[in-house]
Amino acid sequence: MNGWAASSHFLNSVQKGGYHMMLADRLASGEKGLSIYAAELWPTTRQIPRLSQTNLSEEYERQDDICLFGLLYVLPKRRVSVLKAYSKLLPPVIARPPIERVVQDDVFFLEDAGVKLRLDLSNEVKFRTVLIPGAVVAVRGHLQSNNGLAVSEIMFSSRLMKMEPQPPSSLLTTNNDVVVIVSGLGLGGADPAQLRYSMELLDFLVSLRGLRQGPLRLIICGNLFAAPEDAPAAKSFMDHYELSPTTTFAEMHASYDIGDAFLKQCIGLADVILIPGSDDPTTHMWPQDPVPELLLQRAAMYTRNERSFQRLPCPCILQESTGTIYFIDAASLQYLKQYIVWEGKDNATEEELASLLLLCGNVCPLAPLYMPSKPLANDAFRFPIPPTAIIIGSTTRVAASTVTYIWEGQPKQCTIICVPRLVTQGRGVLFCPATGAFQHLCLARNK
Repeated sequence: MNGWAASSHFLNSVQKGGYHMMLADRLASGEKGLSIYAAELWPTTRQIPRLSQTNLSEEYERQDDICLFGLLYVLPKRRVSVLKAYSKLLPPVIARPPIERVVQDDVFFLEDAGVKLRLDLSNEVKFRTVLIPGAVVAVRGHLQSNNGLAVSEIMFSSRLMKMEPQPPSSLLTTNNDVVVIVSGLGLGGADPAQLRYSMELLDFLVSLRGLRQGPLRLIICGNLFAAPEDAPAAKSFMDHYELSPTTTFAEMHASYDIGDAFLKQCIGLADVILIPGSDDPTTHMWPQDPVPELLLQRAAMYTRNERSFQRLPCPCILQESTGTIYFIDAASLQYLKQYIVWEGKDNATEEELASLLLLCGNVCPLAPLYMPSKPLANDAFRFPIPPTAIIIGSTTRVAASTVTYIWEGQPKQCTIICVPRLVTQGRGVLFCPATGAFQHLCLARNK
């Protein structure tokens, strides 16, 4: 699609597998880089490659500093089990993240192949670092008599050097490389703003087309449709289970027909990429499948005839000559916020939370232990190559930051862009992948 190449990474990884295979792959891949980094940072500390193959009693007798590798695991005391969360995935509404955050009473472990070692984390250690359950870490400390590890330092696969707010640019509308990105249109819902903003978006595409020499590119980054509980026709179905299967499908489809018609109009003006979000009618275990072609019969005609319309999974990767861009839904960051321990960051912004994905080298470290995920043949969520940009859909506001981080010993930069729900904010983003510049797209005349 005009310089874009949609990676099949998340689609090809959805093969017959298991959660143990995902975690084993995550640990094996993360441990390689960590062992080198730990040797440089802690040169006098003895490394123990595999916790699962270590005699802890013998190691305790030696009473020296050691470095262990494993997955950071939390045993929460005040939340339902993940099995109960998985059992509730049959309804058409995604399981929401827990209300209570990880608290001081929760216990953290280092896990390797089913072997868990309790971590004794002092307040000083918690103050210096962030704890991300599911991430691969190197832990430095000494063993205690109760088969625990008194932790002095924790290391992730990457290092965050600095994070700076990125001010919006101007005059991007005439740049042929600029992409229009919107999210959270909420079509089919009860909010009357959905129709006004969708029509204003079409008007903007028409005007932008007159300023450009090349083709337009539009990315809908999640939640094109309203959630089932917010869509009148779909809610009618959910409240009246006695409807026949034929009527049920018709009621559900009525909420999605408007989105299909809207997409057809967009495709007439621009090359369109559709990425699902937590409200869209597709699988809610990550990685989410593309929105079904059955619900987009008008728009899907372009999929078969030309490359002007693509349905991609979430998360997804788009690659071009200037770098690699990841697209995710803000719902995953809601999970992350509830499970991490980050002293002084109770009100962390969405771009700050997204920077933690760079820190642990994984677009969804909580899956599959703490966030619903498909059983994959490998850990598709780890970054195969360093991102140059992360685009987050359905956020609470427009924002952007530039993060400098160390990836395998080399400094890298990543632009994090937050794209809010159009139906509530009336805003989108113009983004230039070549430079990382962005510009506000304001479709709400009164905002």
